[in-house]
Amino acid sequence: MKTIPFISASTISALALVGGAYLAMSQPNVPTAPAVNAQELHALQNELNAKANRLDQLIAEQEQRQAAAYDLSRLLPAGDSDSQIQALAQALVATQSELAALRLDLQDQQALAQPPAIQLSEAEIQSRQQLTQQAQQTLLEQTLYSEGVDPEWSPQATSQVRNRLGNTQDITLGELECASSMCMLTASATNHDQAFQTLSETLAWEGEMYVNVSAEGEMLAYLARPGSSLPRAKQP
Repeated sequence: MKTIPFISASTISALALVGGAYLAMSQPNVPTAPAVNAQELHALQNELNAKANRLDQLIAEQEQRQAAAYDLSRLLPAGDSDSQIQALAQALVATQSELAALRLDLQDQQALAQPPAIQLSEAEIQSRQQLTQQAQQTLLEQTLYSEGVDPEWSPQATSQVRNRLGNTQDITLGELECASSMCMLTASATNHDQAFQTLSETLAWEGEMYVNVSAEGEMLAYLARPGSSLPRAKQP
């Protein structure tokens, strides 16, 4: 079973096959954290804590030196305070440089100290996909049958779907129900590999679509009323 979640006809060109399921948009590649054992992770965390403490100390020193320079400029004559202010200014610059370098180092350490990414087996990935599909279809079905029927929109949407799918021999329409915020339909396609493409192009639906396509070309689709969104199930 291939799933096409929440897609409109205008996004067909953006389809990508990812993990055995069609997705509306391909997801960016997110780099995973390097694998580290528990001992290395503990050592990195300790180093991170030490550098965070040092960062706090440097911030406090910088504030003290700024306050001291301001006090000297007020209390001492210009000639007497110049050399001391210059020394404090040099120390302040050194502290600021060390502070900036430490912040960069701290960011790198925080990235390394993240727990390693969990690697799922192919069977686990498929199992999660199935659970997600089942939860989504259950939510859509419950929503459809629990909401009332819009006496104006429902017959219009029903007629629109029947007329458009009735103009092609490539798709045979089965069940069709429209309520107030969505429609549900079942259909079959003569070209199994192009089932969704054919359905989407023929239907030209302007709202969101959620479509399951079997290997035999059997389709279960939920169509959101234009301007509305289909409900999303939580990830299992």
